[in-house]
Amino acid sequence: MSEATTRALIKTELDTVTEIGKTHDYTRWAITFEKFLTFFKTILGNKEQVRGWSIECENWEEKRLTFTGNQRQYTYTLRGYLGLNDAKATGKTFTALTEDVCEAINSAATLGRASGSPWMEEPAQVPDITHRLFGGALCHYCEINLTINELVSTA
Repeated sequence: MSEATTRALIKTELDTVTEIGKTHDYTRWAITFEKFLTFFKTILGNKEQVRGWSIECENWEEKRLTFTGNQRQYTYTLRGYLGLNDAKATGKTFTALTEDVCEAINSAATLGRASGSPWMEEPAQVPDITHRLFGGALCHYCEINLTINELVSTA
C-alpha cells in the first residue's frame, strides 16, 4: 500500500455518500471566487450551490514493528463546504451531511476491506464546524480528522 492508495480509498468512501457534491482527492486552492466555484459548484434538484469535499494528508509517523515491516500512521483532514442559505436551514443539512461522511468513513474502518488494507483504530473526529467566507459567499465549513494506519514493508 501507499499514501496514494489510502487517499484513493478515502475518496471512494466519500463518493458513496448521497448528495456529497464534488469530491477532490487533494486540497483545491483558488484565488478567485469564480475558480472556487469551478471546484465546488454542484447542481442538485436543478439548483446550483456550493457543495463539496477535499482530502489532505497532513502528516505521518512511522514505527518499526519487525525487521521486515513498519506501521505508518497517516493523519488526514477532510474539508467540507456547503453554501449557506438561512431560509433553507442549510446548517441542518450540513450537519447531517457531515454525519453521513463520518458514518461512511467509520463503517469502512478497514478501508480496503481486505487483509493488509489500511485501517482506523479510532473513529473520525470533527473538531471544527463553522462558517467561512469564500469570495463573498458565506459557506458552512468543517474539518474531519482521520488517523489511518497501514503496514509498510521495509524489505
